[in-house]
Amino acid sequence: MTQIPQIFANSFKKSEIKSALSGRSAGSPAFLFARKGRTDLLLFPETDLSTNQIQRSVKTILLVFTFSAATLFFFACKPTQYTTENLPDRQLRWGSGGGYVGKETTYTLLDNGQVFVRETGGKLAETTNTKPKKAKVLYETMGTLGLSTLDFQHPGNIYNFIEVLNGTDINRISWGEKGHAVDQQVQDLYRQLNELVKK
Repeated sequence: MTQIPQIFANSFKKSEIKSALSGRSAGSPAFLFARKGRTDLLLFPETDLSTNQIQRSVKTILLVFTFSAATLFFFACKPTQYTTENLPDRQLRWGSGGGYVGKETTYTLLDNGQVFVRETGGKLAETTNTKPKKAKVLYETMGTLGLSTLDFQHPGNIYNFIEVLNGTDINRISWGEKGHAVDQQVQDLYRQLNELVKK
């Protein structure tokens, strides 16, 4: 039976070593992995390996490491998911309200693409989502239009609005009053936002 160097053999259970070495053809390599602290140990049992076998083994190891790195990268780049109890300080809101009952519906778009909704007297709930790339474009449009500081308050009896939340600062733009039309670019942004929640 292939001998395991003592420095590595202590890192594995006997059953693990036996399993790694049993059932393999003569001359084929067996691999054992162990983690000691922050160091990964790759064990090549003492055996005669041809150059081709070593090359194949190294390629296999590189493929495994590449896959592992890609998996870690994917999860590292995945956008943060929020809940109704834990929303970010920066939010883009929009909606409409007024009329006989004075009901208001507010949607909230987060920069990761999540969309939440709340109606007057109701609870905040997640309703849909869009791609983070799309959300980023809408946020950039919001910034280009200067909506965080724009002063436009002409709601009328029935109105539409866009709100920009930055921490504790909130700026609302509302329109609907006759004779006070909001800028066309603001209306275009409002239309694009509404397309996110069309059923």
